[in-house]
Amino acid sequence: MAAIYSGIHLKLKSSSTPWPDKIKLARFAWISTQCLLPNKEQVLFDWTSHALTCFYQQKIELPSEVVEELWAYFDEILHSRKLHNFLSKKKTINLHSTVPQLINDRILDYCSGRSASFLTVLSCCHGILSTPVLSVTYTAKYEMLVQLLSRLCCLTNGQLREHNDEPLTLKVFELLLLVLNTYLTVQKQQGNSNKVFIQVKSHLLRPLLLLRHLLNTRVWTEKDDVKIQQNLSKEIRTKVDALLLSALFVADHFQSYKREVLPKEGEIGHKKSRFVKGMQSPLNMILSKLSLKGANEEEETLFYAVKSNSLGLLFTFALDSFCKGTENAQVIFYLMAKLITALGFTDELGLDVKFRESNWGLALLTVENLLKSCLA
Repeated sequence: MAAIYSGIHLKLKSSSTPWPDKIKLARFAWISTQCLLPNKEQVLFDWTSHALTCFYQQKIELPSEVVEELWAYFDEILHSRKLHNFLSKKKTINLHSTVPQLINDRILDYCSGRSASFLTVLSCCHGILSTPVLSVTYTAKYEMLVQLLSRLCCLTNGQLREHNDEPLTLKVFELLLLVLNTYLTVQKQQGNSNKVFIQVKSHLLRPLLLLRHLLNTRVWTEKDDVKIQQNLSKEIRTKVDALLLSALFVADHFQSYKREVLPKEGEIGHKKSRFVKGMQSPLNMILSKLSLKGANEEEETLFYAVKSNSLGLLFTFALDSFCKGTENAQVIFYLMAKLITALGFTDELGLDVKFRESNWGLALLTVENLLKSCLA
């Protein structure tokens, strides 16, 4: 038997070996003690990563069945006892740097439509992030992790917004929670709070606030997994709150918020503010992300509900971060005024005649909640 599998590396690389046979060889090589291939684990990791990368970069053509089998094989070795034992002996294995981008791009594809390898790719991602020596391919690249979280949020939001009887996918929510935990750890390690603010504002704020709203307002059905209803949804909301609070309302940014919301004291003071250090108009940057136009009446209603609910949440974050007792009360008051204006029913001098009547209930409820938070 050993003789049959001698020279397996050459057979895997050979263009004359049919792809189904290559995958069979790779599967046997991974589990077999008879395959004496130097640095076998790394070779098989590299072969799988290279094959998938070449396919998605359109360097080779493969039938969809072969692509699905490659992902399935990759998933098998990521979750295998053999890999666990290999790493427990303090041995190392490197994951090709192209794999995280491959996974991120597949998740983006699935946001608009699913494929047979949908759950397998998610499982591969889970296996990578659950293995410290492999997860570094994500954690060492902050922007790559931001992209993963953003796309996974969009995927989750799409499932939550679907108007059909299909149950929610448990693996999606389990992976989302894992990614949130991983991201929070990496975010705390970032030395540049301005960079974190910009990344979260640009790529995560909208999908996270939409996700939070959809989880809060979902009418759960018997088909929805109990684990999602009772545990995952609550844990995810808690992680989302922690992420947004620590990214958008850190002490380093207080002076920037203060300069933005307090009335300017004459033209001289206004000119000086152009040359100060720190973030420029952080509140305006946040609010601009909440002003989203829907493609239809249903989306308009949804986006306004997300905005109105999110303003109260953001104000709570500001209170928790900047208001200790009566300290900074003036800044908090003017910040609240900016948030009320963002509801859209007033232009600060009077009512906006273009304001949709159907939004009055949400707007007034948000104002009431803001005032209650301020008084508390």
